[in-house]
Amino acid sequence: MERHETQIARLREELDRLGDAAQDRDLVVGRISVRYSELLRQWRYPKLSQPMIDTNLVPYVRGDSYREASSGARTLLTLAWQLAVFEVAVESSAAHPGFLMIDSPQKNLGHGGTRDAAIADAIAIDDFYRHLTSWLAEQGSGAQVIIVDNSPPRLVEDNVVVRYSRSEERPPYGLIDDETTTEATGTNDWLTPARPDSHPAE
Repeated sequence: MERHETQIARLREELDRLGDAAQDRDLVVGRISVRYSELLRQWRYPKLSQPMIDTNLVPYVRGDSYREASSGARTLLTLAWQLAVFEVAVESSAAHPGFLMIDSPQKNLGHGGTRDAAIADAIAIDDFYRHLTSWLAEQGSGAQVIIVDNSPPRLVEDNVVVRYSRSEERPPYGLIDDETTTEATGTNDWLTPARPDSHPAE
């Protein structure tokens, strides 16, 4: 009996230290939801209402899941969703490597895919980059974000570490050495606005 009582006492102490896991999770999801909402407001998401992340970590806006949104809207909702989780994790010193890679943030916003005019006309991609640059210089100091973007705005020109020409005559022509297709036009740029000591992608 004494042995069992000792074990029970230890378990109670451990529970007290751990706290209420469900409550802790709700607090984290709540922080992510608030950040998601703030990002959409900063990016001037049109007719923004009821932005939230539910308990299953699914993003909503205007009372609907992001899956119901148009193509351009889904791009923005997904960017806000990913950044909200990433930023809260970094700021909380959570179990996260502090690294995020984003591919084609302007897809369906004027570059790549089908252009969603209702969203693209209302959104300046500069707002996305301006927020990211500011956050990385302050709360996100030490984190790293790599972005692959065909047409990054001028405000992040100093952060472009490599440009791919898609032309064999102008190396580097592609991330994949044997990819020589020239059907697509433009260039692919890699940006790392996270740390000034980042090395160019190879």
